[in-house]
Amino acid sequence: MTFPFRVSVSDFRRALPLLGLTLLFAGLIAAGHALTTAPRTSIAQMETAVRRNDFVQAWVPQPVRDFRPESWDLYQHFLLNVPFGILAGFGGVLAGIAFRGNVRRWAVAVFLSLAAGWALYTEWRQVALPDRSAGWDDLLANWAGLAAGFAVWSGGAFLFARFSRSRAAANGS
Repeated sequence: MTFPFRVSVSDFRRALPLLGLTLLFAGLIAAGHALTTAPRTSIAQMETAVRRNDFVQAWVPQPVRDFRPESWDLYQHFLLNVPFGILAGFGGVLAGIAFRGNVRRWAVAVFLSLAAGWALYTEWRQVALPDRSAGWDDLLANWAGLAAGFAVWSGGAFLFARFSRSRAAANGS
């Protein structure tokens, strides 16, 4: 019996970074799950413990330590989803490298769709938790965080490519 395709060790080596990214993505999802399903009292206790930490007391200025805007929940939703947007852009590049094809756009679309679906799922899951509340504003903050993270990645990649081309042009002349 023969396989319909040939797999070599170099194929696995190219796919290792994509596997690492997938594990990082899964770890962030697990952390997000823990934060979004924890009772509000537990989160408040965690914030208090962080503010009372010796390092925070010694190095973080008082106005920063006590900063807590009224819409703090929206900020948390936004900031929790920024890394997923960054990872979606990074995943597209790694998929393009691993599969040697023009799959970046498809991979980015898949990663962004998974992250947007995860944001929707976290809000849907909070409906069943007695101490938590879900809302459209939280979902929009989640998606805005994804978009901001992807914009940061895309802007950084654009600037890096432009800088690399200008250096190559300067060295070639």
